[in-house]
Amino acid sequence: MGTRTLSRQNFKHAQVAPNVGLEQPVFDRDRFVMSTMDDADLQREVVGLFVDQVDETCARLREGSISAEDRKFLGHNLRGAAAAVGALHIEELAKSWENVSYDLAVLGKLLQQAKTAFLAKARPFIS
Repeated sequence: MGTRTLSRQNFKHAQVAPNVGLEQPVFDRDRFVMSTMDDADLQREVVGLFVDQVDETCARLREGSISAEDRKFLGHNLRGAAAAVGALHIEELAKSWENVSYDLAVLGKLLQQAKTAFLAKARPFIS
């Protein structure tokens, strides 16, 4: 589809865990269905709220000056939300940068790529 995949070089440059998102699927459908009780309306709402949260997080990353406390807060909150919707790459990204130094611009790009990949897999639930 023209979307670049997450590569080891991207992760090395971003200074996040080198195995994040490379070995596992993008979307855990079973986890998502379970956490939304297989309710189609709830699934659409949850995905919409999650995508909004990812976008807000990316906007904060673009600001460029985030304190260590804010970094942990953003990472922790995004990690929990991603876990709930089964967004495995985003969950692992957030987990890794919750406690690791990173390049904000590269992290923002990786997060956008992971969001695009998640949406591609979750599309049947939001159409």
